[in-house]
Amino acid sequence: MRGLELVGRAAEPEVRALLDDADPTVAAYARIWLVDQDLEPPESIPPEVLMATLVDQLGRHLDAAGPLATAAEIAAMDPDEAGQLRLVDGLGSASHPRVGELLDVIARYHPLARVREAAGRRAAKARQGRGPALH
Repeated sequence: MRGLELVGRAAEPEVRALLDDADPTVAAYARIWLVDQDLEPPESIPPEVLMATLVDQLGRHLDAAGPLATAAEIAAMDPDEAGQLRLVDGLGSASHPRVGELLDVIARYHPLARVREAAGRRAAKARQGRGPALH
């Protein structure tokens, strides 16, 4: 989507066509781009779409920087333990193929014990198929 920044709003028809893409990640990024361009209201992005794109971005961070840096990045998202627990819960409910992998990283490397434990429980559920359906 970064290339679309060069084109700007002129890309709107093509981006809107991506909303019907079979890949939900593509559709999610298209929706976010439309909101960023003030072509759609922010509330048009469902919370589960935001969480799935967060998982996607954290997965890319994991690939580039490794598990320790990714756990530190996640810990820095909210300095409050309760906020971190909500984040783990949200990640655990996301429909994305890398949810389990990210929860495993949090369970192993996060600096807060309660967050590690919560991530471990959510990761186990994802592995057992009791978590969300992955698209």
